[in-house]
Amino acid sequence: VPDNPTPTEKSPAMDSFLKNVLGIDRHAALESGVCSHCNGKVDPDSLSELDLREYRISGWCPTCSTKLFGG
Repeated sequence: VPDNPTPTEKSPAMDSFLKNVLGIDRHAALESGVCSHCNGKVDPDSLSELDLREYRISGWCPTCSTKLFGG
């Protein structure tokens, strides 16, 4: 079983803000292998380098990231 990605470092205030906005803790989402926005399953091994980087930053899957940022 592969290790789940490590979340990027953020200040406690930012992590708290994201949890309040998204309704799920970004760290818990990555540990569980789910998207912190849609709660869909995320397979880190199937992500591109860019998608994996974004997943570590926001906890969002590629579909949710694309909806937000375009692409």
